[in-house]
Amino acid sequence: MRNGKYTTILIDDESWTRDVLRYIGKWDELGIEIIAEASDGEYGLELVVSLNPDIIISDVKMPNMSGLTLIDTLRKRDCHAKVIFVSGYDDFQFVRNAVQLQAIDYLLKPVKPEELNAQLERCIKELNQEQVSDSTKDLSLQGVLHVGWFTDYTDLRTSIYESLKANNLDLLQNRIETLEALVIRSEGDSPSKNIAIYIHFDFHNMLQKFISECGYSFNEIMDEKAGSYVFSSNFSFHEMIQSIRALFIKAIMKMEHLKKEKNKIDIKLICKYIESNYTENISLEKTAENFYISKEYLSKVLKSETGAGFSGYITGLRMKKAKELLLTDVAIKEIAEMTGYKELGHFYKVFKKYYGITPGEMLNNIRNQG
Repeated sequence: MRNGKYTTILIDDESWTRDVLRYIGKWDELGIEIIAEASDGEYGLELVVSLNPDIIISDVKMPNMSGLTLIDTLRKRDCHAKVIFVSGYDDFQFVRNAVQLQAIDYLLKPVKPEELNAQLERCIKELNQEQVSDSTKDLSLQGVLHVGWFTDYTDLRTSIYESLKANNLDLLQNRIETLEALVIRSEGDSPSKNIAIYIHFDFHNMLQKFISECGYSFNEIMDEKAGSYVFSSNFSFHEMIQSIRALFIKAIMKMEHLKKEKNKIDIKLICKYIESNYTENISLEKTAENFYISKEYLSKVLKSETGAGFSGYITGLRMKKAKELLLTDVAIKEIAEMTGYKELGHFYKVFKKYYGITPGEMLNNIRNQG
């Protein structure tokens, strides 16, 4: 588990299959994060060993190492991750082997959304029952900690992080190039799988930390596939380093853009828009689209300027209007409808939570005072 979510790795030599799995899985709803992808069994093995995922979704037939051999190897290493096999082969022997390897299920391609999500739910249920609560699984240092250049690597890593915090793009690129040269000089153009995987996810974790310390969520700055580098048989260490460099630069540029936009955004205009539409089916997403900004950014700025998030701000407007209407002869049911509540029971619940008393009790108080 990482950041309160269960983790999974997708292993399949067909990129379209991995894309389909990403698309049809209810990952956010189920609280699952896809942390890595591989297009063959050997890289899949190294990813699992390094990242300790909770769930593995693997093809059966793949180059270099089959999915069955992969999981058999992991089981012998005492790996207890939940496994879902996907395959285009309806072969009884494959199914029997999958059962022997304690797989959750064996799904035939093309994978149906309901089948995948049903098995993901089963994985979550079993993981919850097992009370898997270790949310601080560290990136494995196996095969990296004792290399002769590890101290130089950590020094460069620190320097790279400092250049990130200083928004110094020239120094950042220089340090990344120096790190690449260090690894190639020591390990050759094609470092071992575990070293490449360690470096990739070490820097991905660094990027997440940097974004968080700057006051943003990862999703505000990067798209959902950011950092999902696919490890395959034609892997290039240089290309991987360049992808890391591009992610770092993108993060810096995006945060700089958001800082500049914050000074341009007209919060008064946005508040006026909300005040004119709060009785309708208004949403954070729709409001953000109307002003061409992200919903995360709008929520952050609104809370900073008004002291309330989007929902809280709308609730405040509705409740103040409801109190005003109670002073008139309008029926409580009509007040609920006029302030944007379709269900009277929901209106009562929100009203009491906001004011501490029901609308009827407030109405009686008003009459007694009169």
